Amino acid sequence: DLARLGEVFDVVDLPSQPLQVALTLQPEGKSLAFDIDDGSLGAIRMKVNGRIADLDKPLGVDAEFLLRLPSLAGLGFLLPERELPDQPFQLQGHLVNERHQTRLDKVEAELGPLQASVDGTLGHEGNFDLQFAAGTPDASVLEGLLGWPLPDHSFSLTGQVTGNPSEFELDGFAARLGDSVMGGDLKVVLADLTRLSGSLASEKLDLRPWHRGSEKETDAPAEPGREREFLFDDTPVIPPLSVGFDVDLQLDVKRLVVEKTYFQDVHAVVSLNPGGLTLSPFSWRGPAGGQVDGELFLDVTGQMPRVDLKFQGSDIYLGLVAAEGQDPATFPPIEIDLALTGQGATQRELASGLNGRLRWYTGSGLVASKGVDMLFSDFITELFQTLNPFAESNEYTQLDCVVAAADFLDGQVSAKPMIFHTEQLTILSEGTIDLDTEKIDLSFATKPRQGLGL
Repeated sequence: DLARLGEVFDVVDLPSQPLQVALTLQPEGKSLAFDIDDGSLGAIRMKVNGRIADLDKPLGVDAEFLLRLPSLAGLGFLLPERELPDQPFQLQGHLVNERHQTRLDKVEAELGPLQASVDGTLGHEGNFDLQFAAGTPDASVLEGLLGWPLPDHSFSLTGQVTGNPSEFELDGFAARLGDSVMGGDLKVVLADLTRLSGSLASEKLDLRPWHRGSEKETDAPAEPGREREFLFDDTPVIPPLSVGFDVDLQLDVKRLVVEKTYFQDVHAVVSLNPGGLTLSPFSWRGPAGGQVDGELFLDVTGQMPRVDLKFQGSDIYLGLVAAEGQDPATFPPIEIDLALTGQGATQRELASGLNGRLRWYTGSGLVASKGVDMLFSDFITELFQTLNPFAESNEYTQLDCVVAAADFLDGQVSAKPMIFHTEQLTILSEGTIDLDTEKIDLSFATKPRQGLGL
């Protein structure tokens, strides 16, 4: 009983399973030969034979090994914080001792449908130079092992890692999930402040599987008394992930796909450290042209986190309220000029102290009724259908233009004018929004268009 054996050495939480080992150890001067001809722990089977060339340098090993588990979940006692996959697991390979290093030769692992391999060298002083590859037709088998959900798409990963346990580089790595691919070069320094730097590039990155996964979680019944009261709630502005990290990355994505639309030529320089978050610059193009440029600064060095955001776009064919399969050429083009500053420890505090301006112009194009339903809340959807009764009966609304101007002063938004001009009617609006209480006071006037209209 392994659990009772562990008690002898004051080791707890070992599984209560029978342990059987047939082990031979044979010292030969500074070296040590070993042979586990038949080892088992419950249903786990192992076989290892080899030799440590010099006990003063235990990394110098010649060995052949084989480990079989009917389920990786059987090793759950080693990682109690993880829910290991209930999949059969096998690990096998060769270790070859060379003068100053140990070479890994055809070290292969299988976890259900996942197959992985590692080749390369482990230096006797702790440095390494390894080539790795992994792949599976279903990435969801890794959810329990990694600790976050993955879609059931095919997955592959290749690359090279060199360095030592405290500082290493990932060179020429490429990861593919479904038809999304990401690659690049990274340098990682593990210290009191973990540093990550380098560049990532992608021909196509599809975020829809994660979006749909989060929708399923959102659709789950809310706990009693946990209903969301505010759009901007008391969630901290500073995510816990930023603590203890220093990130300096350049990101380039040729095609970034989200629900109902996509972005082209996305470029961002990201800096994340205990002092804050910087996206400067960031830019992208719409599906049918146009250019967006901006910069974001989140400074947490003062008493309160401070945000500065500038965002300018011209002739953007974005398609946020498009139908599935709608021709991007029919999207209404957008021009936008947004500048906001504010400070606050939570989202609500930050929103209630915003200052700045918004100028928005949308040109002629088609707005899909279903697109409005999917993008906005029930309140906005009902308001749109009330003001525009044609929206319910028609698949598309022919938009002539939208003009909107809003000024922010200490969380008080003054919106004037707002003009929504369609083929059938004109809607005029103005009013205020209080971002502290989130109360809205807007007036609307509609006028059916006749002849040339307004």
